[in-house]
Amino acid sequence: MSHGDGPPPMFDGEDFPYWKIRMESYLEACDVKCLKATTEGFTPLAKDTALTPLEQEKKKWNAKAKNHIFRGLCKDVFNRVWNHKDTHKLWTELCALHEGTKSEREERVHLVMHKLNTFEILSKENTNEMYSCLNVIVEELNGLGLNKMSPVDVARKILCVLPIDKYGHIVTVLHQGDLSTTTLTSILGKINAHEMYMHINPQDSSSSSKKDKKEEKNDLPLKAALKGKSKNVEVESSISSDDDATIALMVRRTTKMLKKLNKNGVNFDSKKNIFTSSKRKLISQMDCYNYGELGHC
Repeated sequence: MSHGDGPPPMFDGEDFPYWKIRMESYLEACDVKCLKATTEGFTPLAKDTALTPLEQEKKKWNAKAKNHIFRGLCKDVFNRVWNHKDTHKLWTELCALHEGTKSEREERVHLVMHKLNTFEILSKENTNEMYSCLNVIVEELNGLGLNKMSPVDVARKILCVLPIDKYGHIVTVLHQGDLSTTTLTSILGKINAHEMYMHINPQDSSSSSKKDKKEEKNDLPLKAALKGKSKNVEVESSISSDDDATIALMVRRTTKMLKKLNKNGVNFDSKKNIFTSSKRKLISQMDCYNYGELGHC
């Protein structure tokens, strides 16, 4: 039995820093001597001499560690390192192949540091989500083995990226304490408590936008009805405007006719609702100008 809680982690050629940390933890869980044989190595055994009991133990731990590593490699990676007999040399070769030489690692450190310096919290993220993204960059940097970030540096970076308008109070309080004696878990817990107390929830913006879209969708029938109603109002207003124009034309014609009648000596009595002549003679008593009979006017 390997005593490592299952098979070793598999490496498929991608994300070597992640696999490296997991494999070191697996070897340590199997036996501390397996991890030592891998990362530090033992003194080379003398050739053509009988092995002492201690040397036999070292040879056994070297074989166990190498077996665990081989079980965790895909075929493509295995074919590049299978000829190494010593586990420490095997491990060093794997690190050189996937982490690069020192100059290559220095260049990668420069790129990772650029990502770290430009890292910002997104508007839709809370502190825990932001820390998960930040920790990926930190582990990538620490995996290169040149510049390692301590927990204090990570804590300062977390406080640095938090927006002042929402987290200014808690950032000030945490800066007043001693960050070197405070764990990251404690710092994140205090920030999470501040978010709950101040009702800071970045998801509200996305949920509110979804709510607005839903309300807008529900308002479509109402908008359509209002639009149809507005069209009816426009039609009615156009009809009423036509009626007003007709009435205005009739009033103008009637006024013009009354003026002509007035010139001919005929006046309209609005109180009695009858036409009278200027001689105070009713029209019904006037002779018709065509037939000479009364009441034809």
